[in-house]
Amino acid sequence: MVDLQFVEMRDVLKVLNVSPVQNSDPYTLHVKGQDFNNTEYVLINDVMSPSVVVVSSTEMLVQVPTDPADPIRSVVAISSRLTRTDRSRMSFRISDTPKSIDGFERLIQAFMKTMLQSPGSDVFAPLVGGGLLASVGKQMRDKHGATVVSDFHAAVTRTKSQLLAIQTNDPSLKMTERLLYAQVADARFIPHELTLIGKVLLGNQAGHSSVVGLGL
Repeated sequence: MVDLQFVEMRDVLKVLNVSPVQNSDPYTLHVKGQDFNNTEYVLINDVMSPSVVVVSSTEMLVQVPTDPADPIRSVVAISSRLTRTDRSRMSFRISDTPKSIDGFERLIQAFMKTMLQSPGSDVFAPLVGGGLLASVGKQMRDKHGATVVSDFHAAVTRTKSQLLAIQTNDPSLKMTERLLYAQVADARFIPHELTLIGKVLLGNQAGHSSVVGLGL
């Protein structure tokens, strides 16, 4: 069985240095880093660059998509591959060419979707959901971020128990799609940004593991 991919999981490539290309039109950055061969796209100030030229495995020329007068706050290079390291980044989006997923990526997507989902939001499974998104949203509105980290831990534990119970009754699942363990690898609340940063270590029964990052 396959699902449509709506959770994108990719590696964040290491950027070491960024400098402007003199007299470039359009405004372009010279980016140095490590292993750019599998670069899929680059975000500058969280906006996707319209043009990326990989000069070598350690250098890229990247067009700035925003106003040249704006300061460069961030340059994030996203790989076309998932190597299941702590550099993995998760985002919610359906690409221009939607594709189906199965195996371990399907398991990761199911876990993250369930963890964010509020119980009662699915009429076919009203008890299923880790409730993380609603919990974070309420605490941010009420300005009570102190307990959001403990809620993240609770949502991971709740989601793990729910998926294990669901998978017990589904003999069609592959070993790669069966959860073996899930545990919090990191959880931090950044008060001045009102942001929860969390990482979950997931493993399946086929022996694969991945650290998936989440920011809310």
